[in-house]
Amino acid sequence: SGLAPESQCRSGLPFYRFAPGQTVSWRFCARLCLLKGLDISGMVDAIECRCGTTERNAAVWAGHTEESVLRPDLQFQPAANAVPAEDPRCRVVAARYVGTLPVPADSMDVSERDLAYVRSILQGVHASRVVDTGAVAHETPTRHSLDGTAISSVGSDSAQVPDDPLLRSCYPNKCADGWPWPIWTTYSSGIPYAFDPDVDEEAKATFREAIAELEHSTCVSFTEVSTSYTSKLKVVVGSSIRACSAVPAGYPGPRGEDSKIEIGGCRARYLKGAVLHEVGHVLGMAHEHVRKDRDDYVIVNWAHISGD
Repeated sequence: SGLAPESQCRSGLPFYRFAPGQTVSWRFCARLCLLKGLDISGMVDAIECRCGTTERNAAVWAGHTEESVLRPDLQFQPAANAVPAEDPRCRVVAARYVGTLPVPADSMDVSERDLAYVRSILQGVHASRVVDTGAVAHETPTRHSLDGTAISSVGSDSAQVPDDPLLRSCYPNKCADGWPWPIWTTYSSGIPYAFDPDVDEEAKATFREAIAELEHSTCVSFTEVSTSYTSKLKVVVGSSIRACSAVPAGYPGPRGEDSKIEIGGCRARYLKGAVLHEVGHVLGMAHEHVRKDRDDYVIVNWAHISGD
């Protein structure tokens, strides 16, 4: 709010902000924005992802005042934003989704918290003062389209409970202590992994089956390399100790050292799930019970826990 009519809010990319502290690709940024039903994405100086929308994306504007639809400061205008080659200002590499609008429901992850956030931008007020335009809380966990209507009820196994901080989307922040691997740029051909010489064939087979399951169900891929591989940081798999562990959590770029997974305690094929658990840690996931905001939602009765 408070902008002159000819000004543009955040260069016409007013929604969300994702700055992981490392270079990410415009494709990664575009995918994040699409998850929120926004058809414009922009990388600022290759390190900050922002989202925007066009007037064509009616679902974003649905249910809002006519004035908000006409606000040019919230719409991305490439012609007006062109930056000459010699211009010292920051540069935005923008992309526009050219598929069906509104964005198909199965391509989105939108909660009521997201709806309130988008409305706050459109109305120019803090999210706590947003005027509700029809979205209501549902007893059955429900996902939403950007116009506030429920798009699908989901089962309890994958329920997205509106405004539940323990089940909310992590976007645009990281979900745990570790940042994700840059799989869209540096590691677009797969995260390299290598087996220590002490890893036997059974343990290798278990690990390979575990990552194959992950590759089948997600966009993450792996590629096997030798222990002498040094072109990029890699995951080193060992079994010299009887343990199942992984360090560090997430991409080890800032450390400059390879990640390490020990599977000596879960080398058997029937323990593939335990190996998947450790791979999750290497990818940046942490246990729910060690979330930084855990104590805001869980009361631990320390009196019932033995001191030893």
